[in-house]
This record gives sequence, structure tokens and C-alpha cells, in this order.
Amino acid sequence: LDAILAALGGRSITNVERLRGYTQALLERGDAPGRAQVRADLWTSMLSETEVADRFSATVQRRRDRLRNWIEAAVASREIVEIRANAFASILLALSDGLMLHSSLQPDAFRWLNIRSALDVLLAGITTQDLVSIHCPRALRPHGRPPAALDNSDSAQPPLSPLSPTPSGPRQPPPHPPPG
Repeated sequence: LDAILAALGGRSITNVERLRGYTQALLERGDAPGRAQVRADLWTSMLSETEVADRFSATVQRRRDRLRNWIEAAVASREIVEIRANAFASILLALSDGLMLHSSLQPDAFRWLNIRSALDVLLAGITTQDLVSIHCPRALRPHGRPPAALDNSDSAQPPLSPLSPTPSGPRQPPPHPPPG
């Protein structure tokens, strides 16, 4: 993964493309048979061997730092919305291990291709308007346009909460389904 980070860091691409490239590489690795067992063995070793735990912790921190830097740069260049960079970097790192664990427990619970598609939607959700049309698959854009929630134009209206007033008066809470 460090080689992937280095390669992506050296390419002339946006920070969002770097984040997408890294997460897609993580997901491709999750597809590899036996990788979950290697990770499980590593996690087990960390419980009793401090040297293994220290080296693994340093590796994760180095990767988190690189991802955080890309996220901070993406926010600064307005590629993505304001987001807590360290928290988002931690989520991206945990994504691979968590999915790998779930895949080893229930191999038929999900398809990696569907996870990749869902990840594209999540990244499109934090991407600013200028990049949504590049990254958000057309099938996910109503009428060929980015979702309204991602529209940063002056005419965009803020989304209404379930109890926000409407032009015709206060909104009512959504009805609860009948019991039973």
C-alpha cells in the first residue's frame, strides 16, 4: 500500500483522484483470497508482540498522514467540502480492514464491485460541484446533472428537514407506519 500511496502522490492528478485511487486499490486487495487470513494473523500477533504492534501502528500512522495531507489539500483547493481530514483518513483506512473481516465471515454478504460503486457515491457526496460531473457516474445523476444536494449554485435551496416550514405552512413529521 505504501507503494500505491507513493505512486499516486507522484502523479499529476487531483487529490480526489488520489483518494479514489487509494481506496479502489484497497478494495481490489480485499478481493484477493487469503488476504483476510494474513490480516487476522497480523492482528493476533499485535496482541502479544509489541514490536509487531509498534511497526504496524507506525505504518498505519504514516498512511493516515499521507491521506490526511491529500484531504487537507483537497479542502484547500475546494475539490471537496470542508471535512475533518484526520477522521476521514481514519475512515478510509478502516474501510479495507472492516470489509475484509466481513468478507471472511460471510463471503456472499456483498460483492466488491458493488462496494466500489457505493464508494464512488460516497466520494461524490463530498466532492464539490466542479468535480462531480467528472466523478459521479451518469446513472447516479438525475437528468444527467449532479444530485441537487451537490449543487453549489446560487439558486440552490438548502435541503429541508422533516420539520422545516414550507411555503404553505409548517411541515408535519412523517407519519409512522401502522403497528403490527
